[in-house]
Amino acid sequence: MDYVKEYRHISHRKIVFGVTCIVQAVCIFVISIGIGQYNVSFFESFNLFWEHLMGENTSSMADNIVWNYRLPRLIMGFFGGMGLAVCGAVMQSIMRNPLADPYTMGISSSAS
Repeated sequence: MDYVKEYRHISHRKIVFGVTCIVQAVCIFVISIGIGQYNVSFFESFNLFWEHLMGENTSSMADNIVWNYRLPRLIMGFFGGMGLAVCGAVMQSIMRNPLADPYTMGISSSAS
């Protein structure tokens, strides 16, 4: 009976970790839309993003900056990070070593 209790505890920790990661990703997404080089404030950029999602026609320079510059960079950054995470997990499972890194297989040397 002790195994069931331990399994539930581990499952609960995994769920909490997953929800925490999702909340952090959403927070980073919201913050990253609002921060940039051009003079578009945080609230203005978030408002433009929301109006664009709702289908309102906003054809301003600020909308162009948020929708065509910041958003594609943010999305590609998330996809790049997810790809690197998957590749790292695959490498660790193939090597059966939780400490496996690109230097173990010589990937870093060949990349340079």
